Amino acid sequence: MNNTAACLLSLTLAFLSKAPAAQETVGEWSAEHQWLKARFIARYEATPGPNGALYPQFLIYLELRNTSPAMGTVTLNLDLDPAANITYKVTDEAGREVERDRGPGGRSTIVVGTYHLLLPQDSNLRFPISLNGGGVFQDRVQLDLSFRQGPWFFDLGAGQQFKLSGTLRIPQVRGRNIRWWQGEIEIPPVKLNVPGPSAKKDGTLKEFPEGPNQPATQHRHGDTGTVAASGTDVVPRGCLDFVNAEIPQVLDLYRSITGKELDMPRNAGIPRGRITLQQRAPLPRSELVKLIETALREQGGVVLRHLDDKRVAVSYDDPARK
Repeated sequence: MNNTAACLLSLTLAFLSKAPAAQETVGEWSAEHQWLKARFIARYEATPGPNGALYPQFLIYLELRNTSPAMGTVTLNLDLDPAANITYKVTDEAGREVERDRGPGGRSTIVVGTYHLLLPQDSNLRFPISLNGGGVFQDRVQLDLSFRQGPWFFDLGAGQQFKLSGTLRIPQVRGRNIRWWQGEIEIPPVKLNVPGPSAKKDGTLKEFPEGPNQPATQHRHGDTGTVAASGTDVVPRGCLDFVNAEIPQVLDLYRSITGKELDMPRNAGIPRGRITLQQRAPLPRSELVKLIETALREQGGVVLRHLDDKRVAVSYDDPARK
């Protein structure tokens, strides 16, 4: 992973770590197949509900990495339905498989269906694959990965550790070239840490099962061995180093480090400008965001307007269009 990618991943994980009553565990990368690696990330979260109740659940993310070499750059395309193209397996501490519960679970989230993904060379993409939302049980931790097959439930307060693994399979489609990924990947296990007895009081992770765990305020990631803490406010010098970067790439960067939804204009193509952004000194995160906004406006004709705490409107003022 290059320096910029490692820094951006640190910034993204540091932002995610600020959510209350949550802890993430990160699985190992799979073996590479056709320039693609995969891994699971498990996030325990006690979601606030009516009357102050907390509903514990595991949220699962899939992270993909395009490993194609720079000399033979390949952008990978995938049509991926997490419920249909991934076979999941949960095991207990003794390695025994845990069966799904056939009863009802919390199903307030719309089923996503098929993701149409594009993964550029030397990039990672992380996205949610679990069902989640209101309606889960207060005394059990829910893990739901398929509307059709039913969820898993774990006793809240048991202080146990389980593991989730899977097999990703995308069959060959006649007529598609090398840019369309197809094949099979075994995704290594990720730990599911069910909280200890104190969690029954407030849903938090004050007690962990025995074994190596990561604190709720830190996230170990990638192959860099670095740790991004939730209190990290200063971005190291040289973390951003883009030369003639495409505008969509910079907008994705902005979305990642701010955690905000971008409200894109309809019926308008993206400006053809390129962005050069080189960070010469350590900067607070807020200043880094302003630096990106300025570069987009002055070099690309992209104007960002904050609508509220969660949304930013994107508009274009590109001289090349006029």
